[in-house]
Amino acid sequence: GIAFELCYSSAILDPSKRKALVRIAHDLRSACRGVRNPAPRIILSSGSRVASGNDFGALALRTPGDLINVLKAVLSFDDKLAAEAM
Repeated sequence: GIAFELCYSSAILDPSKRKALVRIAHDLRSACRGVRNPAPRIILSSGSRVASGNDFGALALRTPGDLINVLKAVLSFDDKLAAEAM
């Protein structure tokens, strides 16, 4: 099957990218709705911790619980889909 990776660290490090992450996640979820055999997978990852040439280390990382809450509250993922994205 196919998998799509959403990288959240740039949205944490650069507030101007937060709306773009939310929009992309909604668009991706909408595009994948109804696709079966096999259903596309959405994976949430931190991606690169480097922005503007600086390594932000742990500042760009979040706990799995934080990410599940973001997926459910901001991106309207249900419990199952949010857990599978981790």
